[in-house]
Amino acid sequence: MAIGEEYPGIEAVVLIGGQKAQEYKHDDVFGELDNVSRYIESKDDTEYSIRLLVNEEYKFVPGKHDALGIKVFVDGVKRCTSIWNENRPIDYMYLTGRKIKNQNGTVSVALFRFGAINIVDGEDRDAANLQREQTKNTGNI
Repeated sequence: MAIGEEYPGIEAVVLIGGQKAQEYKHDDVFGELDNVSRYIESKDDTEYSIRLLVNEEYKFVPGKHDALGIKVFVDGVKRCTSIWNENRPIDYMYLTGRKIKNQNGTVSVALFRFGAINIVDGEDRDAANLQREQTKNTGNI
């Protein structure tokens, strides 16, 4: 998922029902030039997880890049940060949701779920602009 081919050995995948989601390429360039975009399809309210992998194909080069920082954002909100280096070269992690601190002090996980996309009437410019602003990061992983 959305990792440039110039970074062999690094993989980020969205899993739906434990299976890798079908990705679709998009030829348009959005935002930063080093950004890679892929699209997937899902049904509303479907649970998903994210698998990150760094394997032996990725080469750490002392003095040039001896660590790899990974940040995962879901809908514009940072959900994970991790630093991998030569001492941790072959590793993976699964992200299944966001942590919630309960009133009693315990922590639980709210599973990631795909939300519905609601479309407002395009004739109502104020409503369309409000929805555009409120959802500008929705669906970005």
